[in-house]
Amino acid sequence: MAFMTHTEGGAWLQGPATTVTNCAPGEVTQIRNAFTVLVSTGIPSVTGLGLGALAACLAGKTEASLSIDCRGPGCGGTT
Repeated sequence: MAFMTHTEGGAWLQGPATTVTNCAPGEVTQIRNAFTVLVSTGIPSVTGLGLGALAACLAGKTEASLSIDCRGPGCGGTT
């Protein structure tokens, strides 16, 4: 899964900047767990409801095909 990142540090006396994930470790774990549930139970449930187009759209998604950003007002997080 492509979690968005940002750069921290890197001032003249602090040395090189560090690239860090915008999501806290706990958020990453929760997002990955939710994605696992979606794939394992959500898609079969949607298919069972006769929503084949939605199931096909969801089935085409992989963890690597998503970009997730836990920062910014669009997600209700803090910057």
